[in-house]
Amino acid sequence: MAGEVGKLLRAVRLGQGMPQARLYDGLLSQRQAIRLESGHNDLKAELLFPILQRLHLSADEFAALLEQEQGTALAEAKPLPPVLAKALAEYTAWGDWPLTEAERTAITR
Repeated sequence: MAGEVGKLLRAVRLGQGMPQARLYDGLLSQRQAIRLESGHNDLKAELLFPILQRLHLSADEFAALLEQEQGTALAEAKPLPPVLAKALAEYTAWGDWPLTEAERTAITR
């Protein structure tokens, strides 16, 4: 899945005409960004949210795009643990809302 996430981030970035350096500035090195977008690196959840914010995408919108790319329904996938689902919902609704320690731990897993 990591390869799919990176490739989708690249497609969205290019679709918006955003330079790679601007999207990943302060988050990833140039080498990490290249490896991510080519599908060779994984991305921690704690870095995904700032990237999505720079792309003006909510987590739900990104999940829908990823689902479309994968060609499979997320409903068929294993459901998210409740604490992760709650954290993602809160983060999407309130990007600056403080998460609990359990929510931060769930996101980074």
